[in-house]
Amino acid sequence: MKRVLVLVSVAALVAMVGCKKAVQLDNKDLVSFIFQATMSGYSATMSDTSQPKTDYTKHLSTDYTMVGPAGGNCHVLGDLTVTANIDEHGNYLGGSASFQYTQTWSGYAFEDSTGQKWTLNGAPDISTVGLFTLRPDGTFGTASSIDISGAVRATGPGGYDHTANFLVTINIDSNGRGGDVSGTIDGQSLYYTF
Repeated sequence: MKRVLVLVSVAALVAMVGCKKAVQLDNKDLVSFIFQATMSGYSATMSDTSQPKTDYTKHLSTDYTMVGPAGGNCHVLGDLTVTANIDEHGNYLGGSASFQYTQTWSGYAFEDSTGQKWTLNGAPDISTVGLFTLRPDGTFGTASSIDISGAVRATGPGGYDHTANFLVTINIDSNGRGGDVSGTIDGQSLYYTF
């Protein structure tokens, strides 16, 4: 089960991050990095679990650092609760995973597709709260989502310096390969699919 969950979460991450053309930093770029940090922390924590042969609920701690490709990092810290239903034969019947993470961005630096360098810092931090329903085959159920709140400061070329305030929800499709993003950033409506 844990291997399938990690693979599905990686597929969701690739779908959201991999299809972007970065010409200039925009709100979708910021959401993508926050999503990437969340799913990386989730996957790292899930990969440390083993599957018992009976129903269970596990409370796990997440302490994960995502290193920026050009320096700095994002520290993901929080709690993850996993519930699994297992029949008398040891077959996984489904379950859920809920988490509450705090992301602290510290000089997380990257280059966009044009070679321009950008840096993200916490303002002061980002909170991500998620609930994933998990099907017997390890894919996400229809109630899988992540709520993002808080702020991150982005600086870049030409004196770009902007602090973005988030109230955003990411809904993940059951196949883990797409979904939609809605909410507000700096009080302005945001909606797109990935």
